Amino acid sequence: ANCQSAAFILCAFINCSSKTNGGAIFINKDLLLSVNQSHFQGCYSKKYGGGIYSNSGGNSISNLCFVECSAADATADSGHAVYLLCKKREQVTFISKGTFVLCPKTVVGRDSIAFVGTCTERMIDSNFSLDTVKVNEIFQAMSQNNLPFSSCQFCNCTCGIAITFKFAVEIDSCLFINNEKKACTFGIIETKTKSVIRNSLFFRNKQPRFKE
Repeated sequence: ANCQSAAFILCAFINCSSKTNGGAIFINKDLLLSVNQSHFQGCYSKKYGGGIYSNSGGNSISNLCFVECSAADATADSGHAVYLLCKKREQVTFISKGTFVLCPKTVVGRDSIAFVGTCTERMIDSNFSLDTVKVNEIFQAMSQNNLPFSSCQFCNCTCGIAITFKFAVEIDSCLFINNEKKACTFGIIETKTKSVIRNSLFFRNKQPRFKE
């Protein structure tokens, strides 16, 4: 097929599963993926991306809710809710108004409720609450091009790190409240030199604030 885009709007994915990647949605093609106003509950993949796995020409996900989604790969970042990459570094992954709750459903997999790989990354207005990872971070971006990460909340999660950026980023107007610490001793934010953190609130977290 010569499709240039794939769009899912007003969808519900309940207890969907995959023996490989992407419990509900799997994309491995240079097309534009758009998922809007949809709900994922109890979705599971045996490898990566419990709700969505996408290696595409661009990803746009907005107004989505992920509840009790899980990915079982325990060797790296699982992406219990989403595992998003692009074919080229300049292609964009945009996450807006996402809600991630009680992921994973059981203690499976490893780290990252949301994982973003090769792309230009942007995340805004999203909420992570009552999520638990085995070792490290709730959200991880491996992208070299990071647009501002803003207006996101991490509340009542259990993790070593709330967010990890492998390259410099601007973090603006985010909340980190009452997050429990795993065994590791990282800060609640792990980022690189030349990153900027502004207008953000840290309250009752068990982790140190930052790790460079």
